[in-house]
Amino acid sequence: MLYQLLGIGFILIAFVDVYLTVLYPRTGKSVISLRLCQATWEMFRKISRLPVIGSNYLLSYCGPTLLVLTATLWVVTFAIGFALLIWPTLGTGIQASQGKTPTDFATALYYSGFTLTTLGVGDLVPTTDFWRLITVLAFLSSPSL
Repeated sequence: MLYQLLGIGFILIAFVDVYLTVLYPRTGKSVISLRLCQATWEMFRKISRLPVIGSNYLLSYCGPTLLVLTATLWVVTFAIGFALLIWPTLGTGIQASQGKTPTDFATALYYSGFTLTTLGVGDLVPTTDFWRLITVLAFLSSPSL
């Protein structure tokens, strides 16, 4: 139950961060991505001031890098959140289609990542309507849509 609450926390953090960053950016607030952006910008600024680099042209790569890093952060946060949510149900609510169902966190993360990126489940399948709904919600929450 503790893992599932922690997973719900990760999912909520990611949802709020996506909302504040994408849908309501003028507030200049976010849960995690603003800190990532500030740290990345500082790193680019420091590297661009090195004598070896000697050019501010490197700073033009910061924006595209931030897009990739932010999207990756959101996908990873959602994946970890959903993995924590489903981990305790491996073997009951989510089972292997053949053989024994692994019940380790790596399997939960695999299922979560697979669901977030393709909505193609085959070797692990939800066995109840509730976990089928969670699987669909995991797909719908993916920033990669």
